[in-house]
Amino acid sequence: MSTINTEHKAAVLAVTAQAPACQPDFRLVFEAMSGCAALLSVDAPTFTILAVSDVYLSLTVTTRKQVVGRGVFELFPEN
Repeated sequence: MSTINTEHKAAVLAVTAQAPACQPDFRLVFEAMSGCAALLSVDAPTFTILAVSDVYLSLTVTTRKQVVGRGVFELFPEN
């Protein structure tokens, strides 16, 4: 029993050391959302795409590499 608690504590400390406590990674949650969504920066007039959901990529037949970091009107100039 003591060995299990020690191993668990070591694992928790290792994970905690790798992830900054004050900056959670929203992308993991955002990308796994069940809806079609894109997170845009408020850097008008560019509106840079910061993240997209997996559903968004599926529906637009694109990859994150093609979309993230680009302006929304650069990707969709007609809109």
